[in-house]
Amino acid sequence: MFYVLLGFINGLLIGLSRVVNSRLGGFVGALASSVWNHLVGLVVLLIAGFFVSNFFQWEKLSNIPWYYCIGGLLGACFVTLNSVLIPRIGAFRSIILIVAGEMIGGVFLDYYQGKSDELFNSLFGAVFIILGLAVKAFDKKTNSPT
Repeated sequence: MFYVLLGFINGLLIGLSRVVNSRLGGFVGALASSVWNHLVGLVVLLIAGFFVSNFFQWEKLSNIPWYYCIGGLLGACFVTLNSVLIPRIGAFRSIILIVAGEMIGGVFLDYYQGKSDELFNSLFGAVFIILGLAVKAFDKKTNSPT
């Protein structure tokens, strides 16, 4: 149950960070807001790292495959794209599209990493969840400004 709560809190923080960074992007631009987002995150993590034993394991850096570090590049793209997307279509619609991409991507990643052999069933379930959310998120009648 603890991890379910942790996952839920993480989802709330992700949604909040997207909106806050998008607002910053309205002032300084999408790319600059992404830079500030990552600089502040870096400073916070470096400070936290001083309180965690074995945080700076410099000797292990030479053994890490280069492609393990691509997460930083992907994260920078993610934050920048959110700063572009949210002001144009709103937080709720953006999150629906992002979660849809995460679900479909997760299905394929699990399948190709051998974590699941149920590709069709997983895709079928993910598509139905996405369709259910999309009906509400993109319904003209309930989302039209009046």
